[in-house]
Amino acid sequence: MVKLLSIASFLLLSLFVAGCSGEEGRAVDPSKYTGDIVGDFVIALQAGDTEKVRELLKTDSTLSELRDETGQSPLHYAVLTNSVPLVELLIEEGIDPNVKDNEGRTPLTVLEDSNLRLDAARDALKDAGGTN
Repeated sequence: MVKLLSIASFLLLSLFVAGCSGEEGRAVDPSKYTGDIVGDFVIALQAGDTEKVRELLKTDSTLSELRDETGQSPLHYAVLTNSVPLVELLIEEGIDPNVKDNEGRTPLTVLEDSNLRLDAARDALKDAGGTN
């Protein structure tokens, strides 16, 4: 069964990626992590914190199955951080690089629709077989 992230969590994530500068990863203040596994997963995704995402996935591998209310997966959001290690980790964890949201959009489509110049993430998706 696919889990749904709370609307508030993904709205916060959406606000973050909308303002993303395209830098690979961001420093996370450890005090931002609360111990709530889903909330911490969202924070780690936002920051491109590959090591924290890896740690959380070891704790609960079903986190890779999360979907928001539009059907977007963690990979749809991770590509917008431009963190190649994060994109590669999520694909290694079993997220199909061509996973589609409720509108049929793949992570590559979401990235290209964003009009952000995130070439590293785009290349990582294409290398993994990602298409529009």
